[in-house]
Amino acid sequence: MSKALTKPPRASASAATDPIPSELLKYLEKYRVVVCTVCQYAIQPNAIARHLKEIHRITRSRRRPFMQHVSKFELAEQDCVVGLTPQDFPVPLLPVQSGLQCQYNSCLHLCATEKRMKSHWLSSHERRGQPIIDWKPVPLQTFFKGNLLRYFTGIPHIKEPDKKLAQFGCDNGVKNLEVNSEPKPAEAARAPLSPLSAIQLSNLIDSSNNPLLHHYIASTSLSLSTNSEMRLMWQVFVPQLAYQHQFLMHAILACSALHLAYQNPERQQELVAKATEHQDLGMPLFRWAMANPDLRNCEAVFLYTHLLVINCFALEKEAERLFMVDGNAKDDEGLPAWLFFIRGGCSMLCDVWDKIEAGPVRYLAVAWDFPIDISAYSDQPLIDYFVSVPHDDWDEQKQKQYRIASLELANAFCCMQAMGENATTWDIIRIWLMRIPVPFTDLLKIYDPGALILLAHYCIILSRVESSWYLKGRASRLLFMITRRLDEKWHRYIRWPLEEIGVSTPSGAAKQLSWPPVFE
Repeated sequence: MSKALTKPPRASASAATDPIPSELLKYLEKYRVVVCTVCQYAIQPNAIARHLKEIHRITRSRRRPFMQHVSKFELAEQDCVVGLTPQDFPVPLLPVQSGLQCQYNSCLHLCATEKRMKSHWLSSHERRGQPIIDWKPVPLQTFFKGNLLRYFTGIPHIKEPDKKLAQFGCDNGVKNLEVNSEPKPAEAARAPLSPLSAIQLSNLIDSSNNPLLHHYIASTSLSLSTNSEMRLMWQVFVPQLAYQHQFLMHAILACSALHLAYQNPERQQELVAKATEHQDLGMPLFRWAMANPDLRNCEAVFLYTHLLVINCFALEKEAERLFMVDGNAKDDEGLPAWLFFIRGGCSMLCDVWDKIEAGPVRYLAVAWDFPIDISAYSDQPLIDYFVSVPHDDWDEQKQKQYRIASLELANAFCCMQAMGENATTWDIIRIWLMRIPVPFTDLLKIYDPGALILLAHYCIILSRVESSWYLKGRASRLLFMITRRLDEKWHRYIRWPLEEIGVSTPSGAAKQLSWPPVFE
């Protein structure tokens, strides 16, 4: 007869090895629950003793201090807590995990895996859902485990696009997206995210920053979008990715603060100070990530460089500092910080570019390589126009840099003619600023007249995208600063941009010029 199997002996324990009651069981007064700090979930009021016994092996005689500790608290019934949707996310002491939220009308169903979400769509909505269209990634928390598990999130539900989106220049909304076999931007967004503890997440966005994050999702992200794909990227994927990368979180909070400052001039000083704080906190972390790009952080680095451009344009009060740096400053290659990083970022991410082109940020990556057909436009009139600036007394190196930059600028004007009203912020950067040689920027540093004349004409291109809130007034302010830097004898060579943008010089506004413009 075989012997009956016996349970393995439990490890002996004593009161001396028990945790301190106040450290094991924490009370969240706002929600009237007790959270086990080891298990990281709330315990039902009538199950605390059982939890101590079965999970932590604390015998009845040793449970007294723990029960006395929790008896001081007013605990809510579990049914009341399960129905809560906390306003302050994340709730302290509870872990944050990646999850999904249904986007069908007002459904808002939450679950932790795509498998469960697909099952939800089949059973509740009677069709197969589509990633990124029918659900989106969100951070999740839950008070209880087991039968009382119910997820909640801090990412607000964004309704389907409506007429209000038109003012932000969005194309057709989510409902009009075509579903095909091409890879969706959700593919990378659905990749498992590293769980963040509540303490780590609180360091990313404390309660004072929640309004900024919500404003970014509900409004700022829409203002950065030029089509429905970009809208999904900025509004859904970027905030989710920011939970993994602190420097990216600082960037979107800075952007949100600057957008609010633009909308609320009476709060400008307060909000700009907040944006500057986030910019300063994020930059050192970004520099390290940019120097060490890998498959895990490459998308966050790529996105940060773009947000840095937007934030610098919105933040910088002196327009000329956006394109010129102090000749005595120890800067990166003599370039303004945003231009250095946007130029350097693309080259430093070469080894991980396949990941960028295949994931949710690919729509932004494509914007840098999208071909522009300028075969119908001739740049020769502009080339003749720029070379007619007197330059006989310039040294050979200076003439070379001016000639290269002027050829690129003539080409840039042809690109603008070809794109028309479809030109974006990234277009006006890539067609000239990304192409001029670094030695030419050295001429800008010393306020060389030839370099300033070309930059003055670039203001015409810059003015074409001033519908973006962060570019409002930049062209006119930059051109005004150029007129102050240039000796009056050179003003006749910037008459076209002065007239085009409507900026007057001390000697008066120029008369209307014909095309192609000529110097008189």
